[in-house]
Amino acid sequence: LFALTGALGADRADVRARAAFALGSLQAPESIDALERALQDEAASVRRDAAFALGRIGAPSSAGTVASALRSESEATVRRQMIDALGRMPSDGAADALLALTPRGGEEEVRTAALARLGGLYGLPHEGARDH
Repeated sequence: LFALTGALGADRADVRARAAFALGSLQAPESIDALERALQDEAASVRRDAAFALGRIGAPSSAGTVASALRSESEATVRRQMIDALGRMPSDGAADALLALTPRGGEEEVRTAALARLGGLYGLPHEGARDH
């Protein structure tokens, strides 16, 4: 785990991205802080894979950080991964962020699936998500 979180600081973006992806496979809560920092990486592939990993960990406490990063994200593939990740963080904050989102091209389907996952899979009793 330490080697992978350390690899998030590697010089090469592909190494950083693969480390983030691998941390998602491990689903280690100890890597959350490093992954949240990786959401600000200069490389879109690293931000995308960090969002993937945070979604796989699914910690509701990460919803605010992912939502904040999503508001300033311009890369379409990264945005979709962040939206998906929010749908794996069962919390009112994640649902609120998804509902507040103004979807761009191709994002409405991802947002709807994320909201459905919060309610259906995780049983989040959020009225707005249910109504959506």
